[in-house]
Amino acid sequence: MHNMIEVTPGGSANLTCAAVGAPTPYVRWRLGSVDPTPEDPVPFGVNVLELNDIWESGTYTCIATSDLGVIRTDVCLHLIGLAATPVNVAISEVTGTSLKLTWSPGSEDPIDSYRITYKQIFADSDMSTRVNVQSTEYTVTGLSPRAIYEFRVAAVNSFGIGRPSIPVNVITAEIPPGSPPQNVRAQSLDSSSLVVQWEKPELPNGWIQGYKVYYTLTPDIPLSQWIVHDVDDGLQTTLTDLFPSSTYTICVRAFNKEGEGPISEAIEVATQPAESLVDLGFSNARRSFKCKQDFQLSLEDELCQRITQFHNVRFSTEK
Repeated sequence: MHNMIEVTPGGSANLTCAAVGAPTPYVRWRLGSVDPTPEDPVPFGVNVLELNDIWESGTYTCIATSDLGVIRTDVCLHLIGLAATPVNVAISEVTGTSLKLTWSPGSEDPIDSYRITYKQIFADSDMSTRVNVQSTEYTVTGLSPRAIYEFRVAAVNSFGIGRPSIPVNVITAEIPPGSPPQNVRAQSLDSSSLVVQWEKPELPNGWIQGYKVYYTLTPDIPLSQWIVHDVDDGLQTTLTDLFPSSTYTICVRAFNKEGEGPISEAIEVATQPAESLVDLGFSNARRSFKCKQDFQLSLEDELCQRITQFHNVRFSTEK
């Protein structure tokens, strides 16, 4: 015995199988080799299989079993109306902001178009983007770098939108950071060092591998001539061996494996004045030297002048 039941996509159906005999047979349903209700006890005589949210056609078999033997009968559940689900959904040509999506029709039935639905996983918003296309391939653009996306494809015909495909996930590639480090700031620790701090870029576009801190006393020169201090990890660093009472201009940029991002806006910060007492290494004690007003300078007088020139140290003089 062969029966046909037609159902619309997403609809419901009740399949009833009844068997009589002495002794009364057990009655169960099968979908291929799968038991649709494995948790239910096998009833005697009558078995009603309730199916809901149906999206696929299939052949269900009613099996009646007793000591006298086994009887089988098939019921074909045929899904009508909507187009079959696309198959072989694949992703290729992945970049930081785009990718190519391809698929195959689920059947030879006429198709009006396909609907692509995709969204970013683990994003602040769960909003999906939908695109209708005529062919079986599409290049998706405007994606975020180093992000996880989920894609589904559904076929559309005159009855409406069919069941979407199984989700396909992908991670987009990295590109260089799209924005500079934020909130760059600095302060003087003493006459020869500054501590510089910053926050991560708003658009890292990947895993930040480090930072470059640029600093100079003459900000009008090209950036390539500034001093560069590399920072492998962390959001702060200390610049040392600086001149006292000097104003430094500082910028910071981030980089990942794909390259460097834009540089931050410049900030200015001054080191502290030098101490008036200078250790010249002639003894273990700190000394205060007086520069003589004499045209014939001794080694000590010349050293006093150099210190005065480069370290802005004020010394008293004697005649």
